[in-house]
Amino acid sequence: MAYAGKGDSPQLSEHEFDCLRRISCGNTFSEIARVHSLSEHTIRHIVDNILHKLGVKTQAHAVGKAFRLGLIE
Repeated sequence: MAYAGKGDSPQLSEHEFDCLRRISCGNTFSEIARVHSLSEHTIRHIVDNILHKLGVKTQAHAVGKAFRLGLIE
């Protein structure tokens, strides 16, 4: 299942959406990896995909843009 917000928002996978939500709450890659039973390397790859899909360079910018797009609240 892919998640999208309002308008022309990028499509995020379930893992991408959950990682973005957890990053917005202040979770570390290590904490997110533990929850998903994935490696920290895999979480870094997922976050890189999120940054690419949102067209941003930093996690902070990704969270801000996601809020503006209605992807997270």
